[in-house]
Amino acid sequence: MDSLPPTRNETWLHMLMGFSVLIDESFQEQEPTLSVSIPWIGGGRDMDKDRVAGSAKDLAGKAEGTVGDLAGDAKAKAEGLARQATGTAQNLYGQAKDMARDATDAATGYAKKTYENSDDTFRNGSQALAQTVKENPLGSLVIAGVFGFALARYMMRQPSHPSGRRR
Repeated sequence: MDSLPPTRNETWLHMLMGFSVLIDESFQEQEPTLSVSIPWIGGGRDMDKDRVAGSAKDLAGKAEGTVGDLAGDAKAKAEGLARQATGTAQNLYGQAKDMARDATDAATGYAKKTYENSDDTFRNGSQALAQTVKENPLGSLVIAGVFGFALARYMMRQPSHPSGRRR
């Protein structure tokens, strides 16, 4: 697979922050995801693009604000602070999206696991019931008779009519 040369922003991020950014646009229906490899942690993790872009804006805003402060340029310092605030907000938005995706993935995994184990649970319950009937056939017969009697009484009862509409 041929890799495209990094853009100026990707190179700057890699040089400045020490991690590499890969945009995966293989799924045209979905929005692209960013895979961030952080070498000192030991692997990549799919992160929301807003987290990476927000971190970059935050860092650029800090740098711009510091340069404006050192140069005595109040406008540059204010623009840097505004960019930093925008980047922080975008990063927090991306973190919220990542947490929502993680929660959805966890719930989906739990549901799949429960569904896969439901057949075993039903089979084990059926086997336990069969074993109980084998161990105590008379008790099982009495329970089935009581249940049948109650069901017959329920089915044979007179329908109740709302007040005022009796014949």
